[in-house]
Amino acid sequence: MGRIGITFISIPEILLILSELFFLFRIFAPWRFGGFCCIISPCFMSSPVLPPVCVFTHEFFPYRGGIAVYVEEAARAAAALGYALDVWTPENAALRERPWPFALHPVAMRGSQDWSDRFALARALRPAQAQLADSLLWLPEPGALLTAMYLHAVRRLSFRQLVLTLHGSEILRFARRPHRRFLFQKLLNRADRVGVVSEFNRTLLAKHFHVETEKIVVVPGALRSDFPTEIPPRPTRPADAPLVLLTVGRVHPRKGQHCVLEALALLPPALRARVEYRIAGPVVQAAYQQHLEKLARDCGAVVRFLGEVPDAALSAAYAGADIFVMTPVPHGPSLEGYGLVYLEAAAHGLPTIAHRTGGVPEAVPEGVTGLLAEPDDRPALAKALAQLIQEPALRTRLGEAARRRARQRTWADNVQAMFEGLG
Repeated sequence: MGRIGITFISIPEILLILSELFFLFRIFAPWRFGGFCCIISPCFMSSPVLPPVCVFTHEFFPYRGGIAVYVEEAARAAAALGYALDVWTPENAALRERPWPFALHPVAMRGSQDWSDRFALARALRPAQAQLADSLLWLPEPGALLTAMYLHAVRRLSFRQLVLTLHGSEILRFARRPHRRFLFQKLLNRADRVGVVSEFNRTLLAKHFHVETEKIVVVPGALRSDFPTEIPPRPTRPADAPLVLLTVGRVHPRKGQHCVLEALALLPPALRARVEYRIAGPVVQAAYQQHLEKLARDCGAVVRFLGEVPDAALSAAYAGADIFVMTPVPHGPSLEGYGLVYLEAAAHGLPTIAHRTGGVPEAVPEGVTGLLAEPDDRPALAKALAQLIQEPALRTRLGEAARRRARQRTWADNVQAMFEGLG
């Protein structure tokens, strides 16, 4: 249930609210109504029994973060099921390099979720009001949710039905500020369906907000549509070859690469000598990268920083690994709601070591496809590493179970759970 009580708002909070409302009124001033983004894909007719769908997002191709992949794959699956979609997304030249099965509306924004991007998305939404009035509106990520929350505060949005998708961290961010908590609750009240990527997020949502139980569906995602349908058996390694540990994720404190390096330093020298740790992912915090490089020099194991690996080369990176390790940690209000990357590692038959936090235990069932440790327990993480390094039979058992489990759910399953019965 939602939390009700008297909240005292600080002067900075009041100033923030006033500034946000001021800019929102500017967005809706008549002289701002003009101008609209071009459509770079043809229009599609929806099935007579399916509603047209309008999607507003700050995160989309070519960005390859988890939410961007989620939005793209779910939109593709919806189109394949017969829905006619219009997708408003950040402008990028790469959008024109491939065909899309839906109408794409590029918007002049960076895709960051800051105020300038929210303003740009709001200005794009205003001329689309007539279209929205007869459409299902899907808001699949935090930036689009924030835009809709504030627009709804100054003008009632018109749409046939509303679907929201929550990935985890935004629930805590919205709950922290009284005015955002109020605005998000209003949006939840109008939603016809609310997708959450894990049961953990369902519980988190119920802790901070009130949503009717029947509205909520769990939609964790699936493997990318361009993911190989057949993955070759893992190559046989020479007996003296090192065991390769692999992390794939942006280089950021929340992804917890430092935890792995600190745990490696706790292993006996003989075990450290048997492993090579590879860290793949874009650097988003230079200071954190420098911290990782120092830990790598001191941990006593071979560590390689691969940088950002394109999707086309990821299969080779997974094939070259023996154990997948990603140990996210809570970072302020940011948390790991599920983790699609665990599915990709699992599809390659890799056993996983992860932290017991957020929705991760649902992506990596303990003792079934991997081993888990508490985020603040380095000895337990080191113990899990040692166990998988020393027990090849356990690696094989967990890896084969992971391979079978990775393909149990499809993007069509997720879309049907979110959209079916609406219209």
